[in-house]
Amino acid sequence: MEHSVPELGDIVIAALRDANYQESTITNYQKTITKLTTYIDTHGGVYTPELGNRFAGLTTSPQTGKFSAQRHFDFSRLIHLVNTYLETSTIVLSHRTRGGGGRWPTSHDLADGTDAGLGDI
Repeated sequence: MEHSVPELGDIVIAALRDANYQESTITNYQKTITKLTTYIDTHGGVYTPELGNRFAGLTTSPQTGKFSAQRHFDFSRLIHLVNTYLETSTIVLSHRTRGGGGRWPTSHDLADGTDAGLGDI
């Protein structure tokens, strides 16, 4: 089934309002939806998860030419919501981690922050 970005955007915005998100957050989503609409319109006009993922990868700021963490967060969050909706017919607003983390130290010396023979690193 084909979906337009405005249709998907309306579904996302309705879910945000139902969950009592702040209006400033909803406005940020609306701005990202507008950018996504423009992107999809220049690529055939029909949203697909593949096009959405390509859009989410557009993390370089047009103003600075450098990576934008905010752009990465805004774009990837919207695409996650839309793609999840297409897969499950549900908007999932649960908290997502931003990465990092990894494995915790297993050595008591490292976990306690004591010198494990590493000198003054």
